[in-house]
Amino acid sequence: MKEIIHHKHNLFEKSLIHISMKFKGINEFLFDIENFFFLKNESEVKGIFITGLARSGTTAALNLLFNTGLYASLKYDDMPFLLCPNLFSKLKKFFKSKDQSFQRAHGDNIKISSQSPEAFEEFFWKKELNDKYIGKNFLEKNEISQISAIKFKKYIQLILKKNDKKIYISKNNNNILRIPFLNKNFPNSKILIFFRNPIYQCSSLLNQHLNFIDLQKKNKFILDYMNYIGHHEFGRNLKRFKLGNYEENNPELINFGLKFGLNTINTL
Repeated sequence: MKEIIHHKHNLFEKSLIHISMKFKGINEFLFDIENFFFLKNESEVKGIFITGLARSGTTAALNLLFNTGLYASLKYDDMPFLLCPNLFSKLKKFFKSKDQSFQRAHGDNIKISSQSPEAFEEFFWKKELNDKYIGKNFLEKNEISQISAIKFKKYIQLILKKNDKKIYISKNNNNILRIPFLNKNFPNSKILIFFRNPIYQCSSLLNQHLNFIDLQKKNKFILDYMNYIGHHEFGRNLKRFKLGNYEENNPELINFGLKFGLNTINTL
């Protein structure tokens, strides 16, 4: 089976992604199986949580830190069965494939392969919170129960076990909505919030928004895929963080990003 690392999938791969990521019941079952077979002893979780607004440099930071070999993260290799990384890694042994690198769809000269880390952590929260924080135009602050907090710690432990590491690292810009939760439940971890020169960042955000609108019009699967993994930063499924008050603004203008960014920063 070819690694799922870019948007040019064949019919079988697309069908597998749709089936494995669309249905909540399947993911609940797989997560329970994963916990039963692979999580024997619970332990303290330490991590680095990288977050920020889109195009602030979070991916570059993740790659730089991950390439030290010190940390465990979800990778493209874990797609599409993101909630059972250990079980899926056992099954993948039956499929021989060559690891190749591609420039990602952003066109920003960042190359990815099956071993590249990515922001797939959000798929856990979509399942756990039943998409309740995802509105028509906004992503809202999350109400996270203690039970969900325990499940998230178990999920991180499973990722650590699969990669045989002691410290977890993730890049998830949606964690802007969960900073109080992370502070409370991961006291021995670090939260890195990235900022970038606003003009450069907003220009990049606008370019990506227009880029992905075009890609999603040409290939609907890209839109479905981004919805599955909770990626709403640009394109036809754009959603803003609901933090503070907003004025209606055209996302195809550069000042959209400026107003959005300033409003978000002021509420952190």
